[in-house]
Parts: sequence; structure tokens; C-alpha cells
Amino acid sequence: MYKFTLYIGSDNESKVLSLNEALTTVSEYFAGFNYSQLKGYWKGEKEDTLKVEVIGNEEDKSRINAMVSKLKRVLKQDCIILETAKHNIAFI
Repeated sequence: MYKFTLYIGSDNESKVLSLNEALTTVSEYFAGFNYSQLKGYWKGEKEDTLKVEVIGNEEDKSRINAMVSKLKRVLKQDCIILETAKHNIAFI
């Protein structure tokens, strides 16, 4: 199993974190995930940041990449950090 962690910053134009739009987009791709709000820095400026964690398998990698592409477009992002880590995870 894999844990995919995304770090999504504020809109590049408005400088506002579009939390509802981001969560709606993620929920279109995955039925379950965790999220938390953080403070981050991008290009030397502090911004509100959304951290999203999704548990998936090898087949979910392409779905994650498609979701990140859509999030970048919808949220007007230069980039979104995607961390992929293989873990020994079980749903019990």
C-alpha cells in the first residue's frame, strides 16, 4: 500500500486557500482521505496550505496524478507537492 501526501498552497492569483474546491476535487477521485490545514511558504511568502493524505495501491498512482493535474488547474497552482511513500498498511 502507498500513502500519497499532497501539499496544496493558496491560489496564486487571490492568495486564498480554496479549501472547499480542493476537498470537492479530491472527493471526486477518492472516497476516503484525511486533511489538515497548515502554514507553508512559497517563493518566500507565508501562505495557508492544505495537506491531504490518501491511502491507495499501485493502481491508484495514475488516479493521483490525474487528480493533481486537475487540482493545479482548478486552484490556479504553479505546482502541488506530491509525496509517495510505500508503507505496510492494512485496513482492519
